[in-house]
Amino acid sequence: VAQSAGLSVSTVEVMQLAMFAGVMGAALVSAIFLIRERARTSAQNAELRTRIADVNAALQRSEALLNLRDQRVVVWASENKKPELIGTLPLE
Repeated sequence: VAQSAGLSVSTVEVMQLAMFAGVMGAALVSAIFLIRERARTSAQNAELRTRIADVNAALQRSEALLNLRDQRVVVWASENKKPELIGTLPLE
């Protein structure tokens, strides 16, 4: 039917078309995957930045409390280690 209509398609042309369609399909799937991963990574980065800001705020509050005058704090890192003394008391 194709030859009677004047359309002749050789095997090489069919192979070229199939390879082109395969490459374009792979590129499209890769682009979709990249866009989804970029969005997921962006959301994770925003969450991590928020957590870092919260931890930095807590650290600054803790350091401010530790740097108060006339105060002494005892910190135990674990049961097996010696306690650490932080701060000073007045010399009354």
